[in-house]
Amino acid sequence: MLTFESIPPYWHLALDRVQRYNKSAVISGGAIRDLDLGRPVKDIDIFVSAEAAMKSIKGVIGDMSTAWTENPEYADGTARAILASSTSNPVDKSQLPINITKLGKGSNPRERWREHDFGLCQIMFDGHKFESTEYYEHDKENQTLTLTHCDSYYAWYRSFKRYHRLFQKYPWPMETKLVRTN
Repeated sequence: MLTFESIPPYWHLALDRVQRYNKSAVISGGAIRDLDLGRPVKDIDIFVSAEAAMKSIKGVIGDMSTAWTENPEYADGTARAILASSTSNPVDKSQLPINITKLGKGSNPRERWREHDFGLCQIMFDGHKFESTEYYEHDKENQTLTLTHCDSYYAWYRSFKRYHRLFQKYPWPMETKLVRTN
C-alpha cells in the first residue's frame, strides 16, 4: 500500500513546484501505478488544467529539466509539454523524466484521472493523498487490463496501441467495461 513517504522526494518537489501555478495538478497514471505495483518507473506524469500558466511552470521546474517541447498531437485537444530530467547523479533513480500534460478546456486534473482509458492507470497522488478507482483495484487484484473509457474510433485505436505497451510490462488479459462511449 502506498503512503505519503512512498513518493520519492524528487517527485514531491516537482509536484509542489507545479502546484504553485496550478493548484489542481496531480501525478497520475503510470508512475503511481508502477510504484504501487513494485515495477520500474520510467517517467512521471503531472497533469495540469487548461488554465495552467505553462510559461510559469517551466520557470519553476526548468532547473529539473533539460528539454521542453510542445506536442499538440497528444490526445483529443490536449497539449503535452515534455520535460526531460537533468540527472546530476545517474545512480539516483528518483530523478526521472517529467511529463507535464495540459488538459483540454474544462478538464480538472483532480477529476480527469478517473477517465484514463485503462483501469490500471486510474490512480493519482495530489501531493497529500492517493486515490484510485474501483477499476484500478479490480485490475490490480485480478491481473487484468480493463478498458473503461473510449469515446471515438481514434480513442479505440489509441487505447489498443496503449494496451500493447501496457502488456509489455503487465502481460495480463484485456477486459472491456466501457463506462462511456460515443
